[in-house]
Amino acid sequence: MMTTQQTVEVVNCKGSDFEIGLQLARAYLNTPRGRAMKRKDEL
Repeated sequence: MMTTQQTVEVVNCKGSDFEIGLQLARAYLNTPRGRAMKRKDEL
């Protein structure tokens, strides 16, 4: 059985629910999947 290595990044957010949502969205855009989504939305 093969295992794959996964990278985990911890995001520390402070503020209101809205501000936390914005911070999480920005952090998500830094991931490979988030960058792919951003490119897809720009088309």
